[in-house]
Amino acid sequence: EWGMPFPVGDLGGNADAKLTLEGLVVSGQVAHNLPAALREVRVFVVSRMIPINRVGQAQGRRMIARADVYVPNFGEAGWEPGQSIEMFDVTSISSGAQQQRVSDYFTTAVRYGVDRTGILGSRGSLNDRLTASLFMSQFEPPRFNSSTNDPVGDRLATRRMVHGWDLGRWFTQPSLIITGVLDIEDDDANPNGMPTPLWINGQRVPASGSTLITWVYPFDPVPANYQSFDQIPESGDEESEDG
Repeated sequence: EWGMPFPVGDLGGNADAKLTLEGLVVSGQVAHNLPAALREVRVFVVSRMIPINRVGQAQGRRMIARADVYVPNFGEAGWEPGQSIEMFDVTSISSGAQQQRVSDYFTTAVRYGVDRTGILGSRGSLNDRLTASLFMSQFEPPRFNSSTNDPVGDRLATRRMVHGWDLGRWFTQPSLIITGVLDIEDDDANPNGMPTPLWINGQRVPASGSTLITWVYPFDPVPANYQSFDQIPESGDEESEDG
């Protein structure tokens, strides 16, 4: 029953509304009708897949897609229900409204999230770790022989739970992924306080706590480019000047 994020049309609704992706920039408005404000919002833009190397060429350690991460600044109030945000302002580098671009998220998430003591600090908080677990399949593998200033180094991210949360499949096509945390305080407990209602004796039970929200908006699929050796023209196969 929760009002998850949705594209906003010209009249403020979601009828025939859609988002567009041009290069690395997403355009269009998004709002939500969740029972409280979203905090710790992260915006992930998967713009394209990385071209597949030819046979015999090493893939190296690169990701399978071009993915950029943004952190909008909504202030202490967070992203309020009914508040429309323009995605161009969030994802455009030239936009003055852009708050922060985390270009190395998929490496620093490992560095800040692997240490269990990080739960108590500002980096590697529990919410950070839960959000990062959504993208574990996209993390760079450890460098066991790297220098000490390597952002990944020998840190190995492990997963003992939430295996079904992985969003790696959405890195095989352009997509927009928005995550955030919805908090219902104990004093504000209400029947809509959690996304899965609970009844006792026919009555909805008031609930409180934190919920990790994830919303995925897929764009049109664009398969990765691939060029095999047999697709490279030989000198005798090239067209003549008058051909």
